[in-house]
Amino acid sequence: MSDARAPVWPAKRRDVLNHHQDSTNWDLIAPREGDIVAANWAKAGITWLQQIIVQLVTDGSEDASLLERVIWPDWWSIPKDSIGPYVEAAPSPRIFKTHLPADALTLSPLPRYLYIGRDPRDVVFSLYPHLRNYSQGLIDAVNSAPHRDWAEDWGPPTSDIRQFYLDWLARDGWPYWPFWAHVRSWWEVRHLPNVLLVHHAALRRDLEGQARRIAAFLGIRPDQAAWSRILEHCSFGWMGAHTDTLVSADAFKAPSAFMNRGVNGRWRDVLSPEEIALCDQIAREELGPECAGWLASGDLV
Repeated sequence: MSDARAPVWPAKRRDVLNHHQDSTNWDLIAPREGDIVAANWAKAGITWLQQIIVQLVTDGSEDASLLERVIWPDWWSIPKDSIGPYVEAAPSPRIFKTHLPADALTLSPLPRYLYIGRDPRDVVFSLYPHLRNYSQGLIDAVNSAPHRDWAEDWGPPTSDIRQFYLDWLARDGWPYWPFWAHVRSWWEVRHLPNVLLVHHAALRRDLEGQARRIAAFLGIRPDQAAWSRILEHCSFGWMGAHTDTLVSADAFKAPSAFMNRGVNGRWRDVLSPEEIALCDQIAREELGPECAGWLASGDLV
């Protein structure tokens, strides 16, 4: 007799195709037991999360390179005929990152999925310098997409950060992809036993506690000596000094600035009380009070 309480993994409901993403690339990947998938919208701390994962699976190796260990199938320019063989040859546990919403993936009981969230205002205030740091080569690559359906060239913002924030809210994640539906899609699958919600603010408050929580979710049990190395290599100071292991040097004008500072709350000195409240209002309308509360604070009720 089947167990009516057994979890049901939702089917993929749509494809996403834009200037950065092609969700159909994931259709060419057969999930494997032990796979790890780190997900977020953007600028919520996914590089930090990936570094924690890489450090956990390598026992705190100083030589472990995120660039070499993590696979990003979403990036539209990956040749379709190379995805399958490349992914199949990757060592276990395979580590993936994705900026896709959960409903654009075929979720499976085999991998472990970790979704990292962050206060939307902090996301925007991290996204702004990130976009302005794009190299011209990366911008040209984005605009060379064969499926291009945007009239004007895609590029970094030219407005000040306050106006960028207001435009981002008004246009739902512009100039990237829709934000609220993305968060909602992962929130809706949080009950699955192989999905873990992580939050940037929680990592800032207690890196060791959150790293141990992630390790337990992944079934990894480092010894105490390894923990010392893992926590050191996951600090912003260490990552900032080793950006060559985190990001491609030709993707940004200043690769050393890629990690920024990971600081939250910078918007408090820039936005008016009304502009701050506007984000909370939209979040409640789009996500509901529980999810909006988690996204703003990292606290799960």
